[in-house]
Order: sequence, then C-alpha cells, then structure tokens
Amino acid sequence: MEKTIWNMELHEVLELNNDKSTASINETVLVMRVAGGWIYTKLYNNTLNSQRVETSVFVPYSPKL
Repeated sequence: MEKTIWNMELHEVLELNNDKSTASINETVLVMRVAGGWIYTKLYNNTLNSQRVETSVFVPYSPKL
C-alpha cells in the first residue's frame, strides 16, 4: 500500500516531492503525523543570502475531509 498522509502512524515522517524533476533540488517538504493533525515543514535555500530556511505549519485533522 502506498504511504499517504491518511495512513501514517503517530510521529511518522513522510517526504513529499520525491519526483525531483518537478520540484526544486534545494527544496524539501516533510509531513509529520501528530495528535490532531499534521505538521508540514518546508526546507529550502534562500536565494538572496544562501541561508537554509525552514518553515512549519500545523494542519488540523477534520472529519469532514
């Protein structure tokens, strides 16, 4: 069975953008399953100063999905 956000275990991490032909080589999106939803984390290089940037957002689970 293919791993998706819907069948992840608690604290499991899934890497998105596995197809590097459609995503930037310097960009990674990780999804962690947490109680009540998911945490999406984007890692990328800032083109202005070449620093590594990490941003995260909590996405709550909704039974309406």
